[in-house]
Amino acid sequence: MRINISDLTLSYGKDTFLKSLSLKVKGPSVIKIYGSNGAGKTSLLRAIAGVFDGDIKKGSIEIEAQQTIKLLDNTPSLIDDLSVKENIQFFTKGALMAEKQQENLLVKVGMQEFQNDLVSTLSSGMKKRIEIAILIWVKPSIVCLDEPSNFLDDDGIQIVDYLIEQVFQNQGIVIYSSLGKDEEKIDCDFTVNLD
Repeated sequence: MRINISDLTLSYGKDTFLKSLSLKVKGPSVIKIYGSNGAGKTSLLRAIAGVFDGDIKKGSIEIEAQQTIKLLDNTPSLIDDLSVKENIQFFTKGALMAEKQQENLLVKVGMQEFQNDLVSTLSSGMKKRIEIAILIWVKPSIVCLDEPSNFLDDDGIQIVDYLIEQVFQNQGIVIYSSLGKDEEKIDCDFTVNLD
């Protein structure tokens, strides 16, 4: 697994906010990107994940990944009017139809009691746990986590650590964002300051 960012400049129209960033990462690695609001952390993660809707003014992002690239940000991607179980079936493309498999996965994120609940009735932290469960199942090569501790308690942070451990064991790359250098309680191999 490899990410090679070369002289990258991102903008929304005329508003340029990330200038001439270069970064080389080889898996297994955990990278922390930090900076103030508006520094471009979320946009950079979205660009790496291939879902950035602004402009790449110059530079490039080259990615080598055996599996998928996944982004977990602060906007839940789950479907509100489906149950937890139905969301898992949908986002794993039906691979997790067996109830025992689903239950085992939900046990890992502490959500087994809620598998029949509608997602619309869950808190933001609970939704995040479900999304992490799906990521654990999908086994992406590269995971982009936007301020991963948002909405999570200490137990939730341990679940994020478990996800990172799984990606690391598969020689993958985790890139996560944070407001400050010491803000997140997640270990990393090196940091990138966008301020």
